[in-house]
Amino acid sequence: MAATAAGLWTNARRDLAMFFSYIDGAETVLRGSAFVGLTGGPSADFNMALFGEDPDDLAIFHDFVTRVNATRLPALAMVSGAAGRLLAPAAEAKGLIEAGTAPLMARAGALEDTPASEFVTKRATEAREMSIFGELAASAFALDKAWLDRTYADAALLDAPALGFYITYRRDVPMSAVCTSGAGSTVGIWTMSTPPEKQRQGAGRAVLVAAMQDHLKRGAPGPLS
Repeated sequence: MAATAAGLWTNARRDLAMFFSYIDGAETVLRGSAFVGLTGGPSADFNMALFGEDPDDLAIFHDFVTRVNATRLPALAMVSGAAGRLLAPAAEAKGLIEAGTAPLMARAGALEDTPASEFVTKRATEAREMSIFGELAASAFALDKAWLDRTYADAALLDAPALGFYITYRRDVPMSAVCTSGAGSTVGIWTMSTPPEKQRQGAGRAVLVAAMQDHLKRGAPGPLS
């Protein structure tokens, strides 16, 4: 069955809530079609919210903005296209800045055969590999490495059965990384991390394809988004 935008948005909200539940000290709200996750980190990537089109999301949105303003936390709010009509006036009234739009992409079905490559991709299973994942993400997105180590690259996340962390190497040099979420029919793809000096060499594609192939082997029929 083809994926719908609403279905993918629901999965993204579910997976983020699961992700944040493994982060020590994170504050989370999962209500209506909204999710709020606050770690207290120094940039907006560490404090985020997703809002859908449930009527209750407007009240949650107001609470979110009030909370981050009171604590002066940098934060990021992501709004589905369907929810924009409801939340855009409220966001403008509260002085939020529109950062831009991001596509929600999905792929289903078998992947094409890939030729032999100089890249080798491994799924992280140890704390030292999570540290490498954090280094790649910090470099790719200019994020605070210490906060990554205690949040999105915390070794405790290896205990989450529905999370996967993949690192691509070239001759033992870490080149790119990606995180996946979900173990059912839909798998989410997050944090595609290729540092600037390692881009345009094929490493990002290599880690993405390897992660998708691994999930297909594990029984995920798709889509991957």
